[in-house]
Amino acid sequence: MKMKEIAKMCDVSISTVSRVLNNKSGVRDEVREKVLKVIKETDFTPNIYAQSLTTKKTKTIGVFIPGVDTYFRKIIFGITDFFSKKNYSILLSADRYKSEVENIEFLLNKNVDGIIYFPWYIDNSIDGKIKEFGNKKPFVIIDYEFKDIPCVIQDHYSSMKEIVEFYLKNDKKNLLFINGQEYNYSSQIRKKSFENTLKNNNIHNYKILEASFSIDESYKIIENFFNNNKISDYDGIICCNDSIAISCISYLKSVNVNIPKRVWISGFDDMDIVKYITPSLTSVSYDKYQLGYNAAVLLYQQIKSTNSINKISMNYKIVYRNSTGG
Repeated sequence: MKMKEIAKMCDVSISTVSRVLNNKSGVRDEVREKVLKVIKETDFTPNIYAQSLTTKKTKTIGVFIPGVDTYFRKIIFGITDFFSKKNYSILLSADRYKSEVENIEFLLNKNVDGIIYFPWYIDNSIDGKIKEFGNKKPFVIIDYEFKDIPCVIQDHYSSMKEIVEFYLKNDKKNLLFINGQEYNYSSQIRKKSFENTLKNNNIHNYKILEASFSIDESYKIIENFFNNNKISDYDGIICCNDSIAISCISYLKSVNVNIPKRVWISGFDDMDIVKYITPSLTSVSYDKYQLGYNAAVLLYQQIKSTNSINKISMNYKIVYRNSTGG
């Protein structure tokens, strides 16, 4: 059944039926009730794509996110929970065989009403594309600051500063930072904060190892590193995320290093699993669900032209567990 048939049954115009479906004003209560009754009795479902030809809106949001593991799923849940209440659909693009630019262009070609973008590979070439995309559609970035484009960010700098100062306060001053890939934004900021915090405390005896966000790859990198370096040179290890920290704990346990008596270890992201491993892992925790939800709020405000906020900074907390003697 089409909208014009609903209009004919109710003896009203198609535009009146459209206003009722979209909960717009300008329709008398008795007419609204009549239209809603017929819609219910006929089990009518509006064709969103047909409506989009008139309204130029598809009621669809494009989301690019670099993965669908536990970390990213919570962000996706936050986005979808918000937009489902607004009767929007979500089109997710996470094709690992395409570049980030190709994934965004895919969403633009689907004529989505707006895009939420979580960049993973950060280099000079991506900035120009972000500006281009932001000029085409309502656009929100997660975890990366870009001028004039609304964003939701995690405070990587302050959280790293706090965890480093916690180590120093407890006389852990021979530190190793195992970072993720250098092209990742959070890796860049956490590394900068790690170095600056130590320098500000007049500590220059530290080491930075670049690993991988993959548990298996990180394990091999860490194993190779300690085959050529003494574990005894370090009394504290800070990992860029929990996957790296799990790899590190696994390797150190395999060579009978006592954690936390011999060395402290901590991570970032507070994955669900880290409270169950042995020893349980100290980690910096962000509310990933709220991260996605906030991004959805910013995008919706842009779509409705009511946006007055350009940046939301997420709070964090450090969850102290057994890997640092907690």
